[in-house]
Amino acid sequence: MEDKQLIITDDKGNEQLCEIIFTMEIEDKSYVVFSVNDSDEISAAEYMPSQTGQGEGTFKDIKEDSIWEQLEDALEAYQQELDAEENDSTH
Repeated sequence: MEDKQLIITDDKGNEQLCEIIFTMEIEDKSYVVFSVNDSDEISAAEYMPSQTGQGEGTFKDIKEDSIWEQLEDALEAYQQELDAEENDSTH
């Protein structure tokens, strides 16, 4: 995994390069919010570290609505922060 990028492989073996927007810890679990390159799609997944500590971990679908809500709130706050920074730099 390159800095701020990850590769997602779907069930059919197709790979997509994604840009990491941010990571977040919720209830002792790690989550990553990312955008799929070449699209406006934003998604998230639970990050599962490698059990051996070697190599890269895997991603697991998020099934809990409460986790999605927390990640959506965090994304909205992050985007508002970016908008505020952009407005400050243009004035």
